[in-house]
Amino acid sequence: MHHCTEAVPLFRGLSEDDILEIEGLLHEKTFGKGETLYEMESPSLLIIASGSLVVYQLAQNGRQQLLRIAGLGDYVGENILFGAGNENVYVEAREETKVCLLTQKDFRNLLLAKPELSLKLLEMSARRMKDLEDQARFLLMEDVEERLSTWLLAHAGGKKEITIPMKWKDLAEYLGTTPETLSRKLRKMEDEGAIRKLGRKVTIVDEGKLGK
Repeated sequence: MHHCTEAVPLFRGLSEDDILEIEGLLHEKTFGKGETLYEMESPSLLIIASGSLVVYQLAQNGRQQLLRIAGLGDYVGENILFGAGNENVYVEAREETKVCLLTQKDFRNLLLAKPELSLKLLEMSARRMKDLEDQARFLLMEDVEERLSTWLLAHAGGKKEITIPMKWKDLAEYLGTTPETLSRKLRKMEDEGAIRKLGRKVTIVDEGKLGK
């Protein structure tokens, strides 16, 4: 089975015949670290087979604002395929990254022929929209420590231990701050007994002290 169809949740649950049909439509391409993808390709759904992609937008002051990091089995490009692209949003290879491309025509034909794919796509898009709404809410908070505290609690979902799903510098960019400021805020939270941090694992010791 093709590694892209194995990895991407969008295709899970399809029959073997459906998977074989999709495999026949995919084209592989490898991008080097730092390459911007959409400057090179016609509109396509890009499925990550290895490596990772960074999706970001440019603010008016030219600063990059991280939107998300797409890893193995994730995909990008569906908005452009539906004519809802944003010229201020960019996709860049975070490292050497291999993707499987599904052209706009093939993608639309698949959605028409297989309604279950359309439903999955709507579900996954709704989750992504919620993530963007959460990020917008964080960025409206003037205090960086409040943004970080709110993000930690939201990501924990009631649990005490969190594994940060990205590099610290990426989390800093996601929260609209610098790695240095984020590091200072984390040390302050540790000194105050609100959290314990070991690598990218964070334990919430005292929820009431977060953001104080």
